[in-house]
Amino acid sequence: MNKKIIKIAGFLPLFLSIVAGGIIFKGIFSADIWYDEVFSLCFTEGGFFDVIALTARDVHPPFYYLYLKTVSGIILFLTNSSNVIMAGKLASILPLIILLIISLTYIRNKWGMLTAGMFMLLITAMPQIGNYYIEIRMYSLALLLITVAGLLALSILENESQWKWFFLWLTGILTAYTQYYACIGVAGVYMALLCLILLRKDNDKKKLLRAYGICVINSIIFYIPWLPVVIKQMNNLQGNYWIQPLTLRSLAGCVKFILLPVSGDGIIRYIAVVLVLISFVILGFVNIKKDGIKKYYSVLAMGIIPIALVIASGFILSAMGTPIFVYRYMLPVIGLVWLLVSIFIEKAVDKSSIWIILIIPFLLCGFLNMRGFYYEENKKAEHMEETMEVLNRLPREAVIITNFDHVTSVAAYYLRDADIYLYGWDVDNLIKDMLNVRGSELSDEDVKELVKGDKPVYFFGSFNSREEILAEWENHNITGVEENSLLLERYWFNIYILGLK
Repeated sequence: MNKKIIKIAGFLPLFLSIVAGGIIFKGIFSADIWYDEVFSLCFTEGGFFDVIALTARDVHPPFYYLYLKTVSGIILFLTNSSNVIMAGKLASILPLIILLIISLTYIRNKWGMLTAGMFMLLITAMPQIGNYYIEIRMYSLALLLITVAGLLALSILENESQWKWFFLWLTGILTAYTQYYACIGVAGVYMALLCLILLRKDNDKKKLLRAYGICVINSIIFYIPWLPVVIKQMNNLQGNYWIQPLTLRSLAGCVKFILLPVSGDGIIRYIAVVLVLISFVILGFVNIKKDGIKKYYSVLAMGIIPIALVIASGFILSAMGTPIFVYRYMLPVIGLVWLLVSIFIEKAVDKSSIWIILIIPFLLCGFLNMRGFYYEENKKAEHMEETMEVLNRLPREAVIITNFDHVTSVAAYYLRDADIYLYGWDVDNLIKDMLNVRGSELSDEDVKELVKGDKPVYFFGSFNSREEILAEWENHNITGVEENSLLLERYWFNIYILGLK
């Protein structure tokens, strides 16, 4: 009877995951991008060697950008389109589609329909994760690669083969070349695999250790060419990065990031988080008490060690004076966490159908999150239509002055013919090289000279500091008349037309 319940119950979360995926997919049609996505899009405008050269000057390895250039190029060719933003977003949602295929085939065959359905629901609808399937960044690709690496490692423990070791090495090295915390995450997969091999007491232990050593050594060899770039990038970051140091409160922040729905529903969001945590504790207790913890060594190690290593690395780097960890860096390893939870759910329901109620907190959390996601994405898309309409009406030869580097960069991407200035700050050197942007050398007298010129001058003012800037310009007989207040993806700013008294 339980088997039938599990099979039937598995279709509900699978269906809901497809609905959630459809809501996410709608976001590809919006033209909104934010600061980090400007780098992704600009990096891929040149040739493949240009991609690698630009990446070496940034803070990431090159594989994602090579992937983005290749996949978006194929999409643009097949659709006969020039919409590079939509193509870039499609490249980010492709890993979710591949994960769906893996769930309906490998995961369903190995662990069951309920595991497959819950896994898809959790990696689609749970907090934060949906945003990155339509963001033109590397997180969804890294999530796919690390999840596949974890599945390969678990499969090797059951029945090794040279092909499995080869694909583990391949996914591992591609992950390492995708993002540095993803590299740490895949190192966590290798660490979990080593621990599980060492725990074995059969005749295959030595054989597995030998193959493991060969795989690790080859991974190191293939990563050595990039190490000088890594060292250079890390040196450039020393004392020159915006991320705040981690504290003990950051641990609670990690849990909050993973579980707290993106929703305006107040206290019910926190109730959902508590219920999810209680459900997971009950699932662990039910399964381990009945079957013993040894039965779950493999999935526990693969679900916990990678994310623990990522978080621990963030704290270590922060303590060393290089705080370069933000919560979204956990996303590449979150798939293995949700796989562990999904397996626990199916195993518990297999013992007693009553435990099917433990999926309710996850459904609640996912529902609240997707409702918040839908609202936020729709709001951005609606505002973006108005914003692009206003930006497209600006004269092509306009001079634009900004006071926030993120708005500077995004505006410069959309307005390629305009002269863009960042007032009072400097702009990233890569942005200067890729787009028509100038930095902090702009003085108040320079602004006055620009206004005196024959080109219209606009001020894209962000934050309350825009009022202070306008007041300062008043002292130089520069006037600012507000024309619009706009939302550019996640940045509110006012547009002022500048003139002289």
